[in-house]
Amino acid sequence: YPDNYTYKYPKVGEEISTVSIFSYNLAAKSNALIDCGENYNEYFPRMMWTQNASQLCITKLNRLQNKLDLFIADMDSAVNMSGSNLRLQAPYTVTAKNIFSEVNDRYIDINNDLTFFNHNQNFLWSSSADGYHHLYIYNIKGELVKQVTNGKWDVTNFYGIDEKTNTIYFQSAEVSPLERYVYSIRTDGTDKKQLTTEIGTNDASFVKGFLYFMNSNSDANHPPSYSLCSNDGKVVRLLEDNKSLNQNLQS
Repeated sequence: YPDNYTYKYPKVGEEISTVSIFSYNLAAKSNALIDCGENYNEYFPRMMWTQNASQLCITKLNRLQNKLDLFIADMDSAVNMSGSNLRLQAPYTVTAKNIFSEVNDRYIDINNDLTFFNHNQNFLWSSSADGYHHLYIYNIKGELVKQVTNGKWDVTNFYGIDEKTNTIYFQSAEVSPLERYVYSIRTDGTDKKQLTTEIGTNDASFVKGFLYFMNSNSDANHPPSYSLCSNDGKVVRLLEDNKSLNQNLQS
């Protein structure tokens, strides 16, 4: 049911909130301030754990939203700092390391594509740095390892990485800006395959392990149809074709 919702929003002339990030040690019963440098007027739009359970990745965005930094905070250092004093009362500080920065003359669009590999030495990042939205792999030092996709088209959705086969699954507008198809590509940028062929918008939902995906397809003249496909794009079973609705639309 509808209810009243209020939130703080600074208007012109008002003081802008200063945001800080803390972690809490359950054993020590104490806070640790995570230092990501000067935080005044900054946003922290995303936080996520890497594949290492003690390393927290923090996304920091400036007020103009045209400079983005990725920080890694090693929370093991917070545990070590507490030492035997498990009831340290005063907050202590964990200094986060800036591993990656991106600057755009205009605007950086935040997304959820950031993915760390299991060995935690590389991570996947999507960016419009070359004028089109593509997938990149960087190492933990922020050095470019590989631009995985490239061309005068946009990656419009990232589905995930199968590290057992070094395969990335994504959606793009390569065929037409008006259409979307599902693709696979190797992490080294080779062997790109178009997995879906039905004209229109195709969107995949992969199972854990990436052996199968459910594809939904629709266009301006047809309602969605749903099919179960193997990870090479072959249709295993048609789940719903909306045949009766299609017939009504054509009549």
